[in-house]
Order: sequence, then C-alpha cells, then structure tokens
Amino acid sequence: MEGPPKMKIESIKNKEEEEKPPRYRTIQREILEKSEDGLVVKEKVLECNGENHRVCLDEISYDPEGNIVFAEQISKRDAGRCGGGHS
Repeated sequence: MEGPPKMKIESIKNKEEEEKPPRYRTIQREILEKSEDGLVVKEKVLECNGENHRVCLDEISYDPEGNIVFAEQISKRDAGRCGGGHS
C-alpha cells in the first residue's frame, strides 16, 4: 500500500516563501441598523489592502460590556482600485 505522494523539501520551502496578499483594513464604517438593546449592529464597511477596495456588509454581536462575541460577513463586493488617498 502506498502513502500520499512525497513532496521535495524545496517545493515545501517555496510554498512557505510565497508572497501572501496584503490584508484588508477598515477605512470607513457606516452603521445601518442597531438592535433596541444595542447588542447587534449591521454595518457597511469600506476596506482597503493598499491595492484594492471592497465593501462588506457585516453583522456584529456584542456582549453587555461592549466586547465582540460574534461577527458575520453577510456580503462583500469589489469596489475598485486604491488611489492611495487615505491612510
């Protein structure tokens, strides 16, 4: 019985060294809805990774102390290239 195919050490190192895409950071946030108790918020977020923008619709749940207990990304869409006009 044969095991899984063996990878050469060089190919494993190359995968580790591959450049990862930049992480998206929030640059603008707009609250769309808030529950009566304020513990659940739907918000529209504009994010940038230095190259591209995207718009996400998130639903965030908080505990009474204001800590995030659950976050769900409901949708996301590309919003074009970054022009660099923000920090």
